[in-house]
Amino acid sequence: MKIIKKHSYTIAIILITSFWLFYYYLGYPLPHIDDLFFIGAAINVAKNGEFFNPYIIEWAEPVVDRFYVQPPFHSITLAGWLKIFGISTQSLLLFQCFCYFIFSIFTALILKNYGFHPITAICTTICFATWMSIAGLRQDALSMAYLAIGLWLLTKDIKCRYFFGFSFLGFSILSSIVSMVYALPFSIAIVTYNSWRKKNTIKSKYSKYIIQRIYILLTSMVFVFILFLTSINFEFYRFISDIAWHASWRRNSIELSHLINVLTYGYREITDAPLYIFYIFLVCTIVVKRNYWQPKAVLITLTITIALILNLVLYDRTLFENFTFFCWLGVILIISAIPASHRTRITFTIVAIIIFTLNQSWNIINIIGKQTPKTEDSYGQIRQFVQENPHRKYLIDEWGARLIFDYNLPPNTIDWNFSRYYTGIANPQSITEKYSDEVWIISKAKGYSLEGLPDYPRVELFGYTFDSIPSQPDDVIIID
Repeated sequence: MKIIKKHSYTIAIILITSFWLFYYYLGYPLPHIDDLFFIGAAINVAKNGEFFNPYIIEWAEPVVDRFYVQPPFHSITLAGWLKIFGISTQSLLLFQCFCYFIFSIFTALILKNYGFHPITAICTTICFATWMSIAGLRQDALSMAYLAIGLWLLTKDIKCRYFFGFSFLGFSILSSIVSMVYALPFSIAIVTYNSWRKKNTIKSKYSKYIIQRIYILLTSMVFVFILFLTSINFEFYRFISDIAWHASWRRNSIELSHLINVLTYGYREITDAPLYIFYIFLVCTIVVKRNYWQPKAVLITLTITIALILNLVLYDRTLFENFTFFCWLGVILIISAIPASHRTRITFTIVAIIIFTLNQSWNIINIIGKQTPKTEDSYGQIRQFVQENPHRKYLIDEWGARLIFDYNLPPNTIDWNFSRYYTGIANPQSITEKYSDEVWIISKAKGYSLEGLPDYPRVELFGYTFDSIPSQPDDVIIID
């Protein structure tokens, strides 16, 4: 037992590594509606050296000849990866899983640094995997990897680590702007904690110490900004205009009535609301009995709560993504800060497991009810049609891009999900909207929202049919 306790974090890292390898083996993450939106520019840079996404050029004017509606570092980093490992499903999935692995390992190192039990690192990885399983090939994985590296570097008060730590936080923000609401509170908390500890040992030189850290921060900001300008070919004002346009219609009202409507849609009052209520309860418990809890629990709770509030205010569309994950992180760390012998810890752990099961009920039902159709013959027929008609215009969705073409798409490809000029909806709503010169290659399950498609099988469990969950999403069809 002593050996296990001594090497507990080593064992945890081995388990985490094995977990992500198995995750990759299973083919996760599954296709996501935003896949081609987020990887298209990287594929084009890797193939042609041009920084725009050819698959969404019919969606809006700002994406016709550039891709500045998202921060550039994800596309640039992924393009470098694809240059080395090639453009394929396995390469893209490996990139995502490598980012997951980096996030988990550096998060584990952060937790170890602050005295948390290794089980917190494992639980954090599991919760992160549930978020990533519904995020597809989006930029969140790389952004979170950069975030974890940056925060870990800041945990040691060393000048060079501070420089690279701040730089990696900049890389995180310039991969996904949403990460800013977490990078700022966490980095401020860590740096403040470091400076507070330092103050007791260098009282006479404390002002000099603070000035040095500010210089390091400013230097790293200049360094990241230069890289950023280089990545967008110094078109700063054009970038600001495009990303502001994109952000302008991606925010919702944060009024209480809106949040209630969101949380009561699609059984979310059962699957998601209990988590948020439980987190609020734990925060209130710490506030009321703050003298009982360890100081690190109070600091972590304050930091995460501030970050979550910022997330709601600045970008509430990630309520069931970033926001949910960091709620789980807060729950994990708060419970782990309770003394191990206390019955409250056992009670809260049981409640958390029940809520987690409810929160992941959609994923559980999807995994249990999924069926694998015999599709290889139909896949081959679709490929043959494309080979025989190379000059046709193809509208391809996320399932077709992966399963039929392995992301090596025909020259005249448009992302089906972003094939209509944006007026609130970016994809066709009825098969009658299909133009005569278009060939659609899409999942049959698009019939859930696309009128005119043939019916598709849904998941059935215990005699109940889940209308919103297809049992064969990989059944891809061609519509000429």
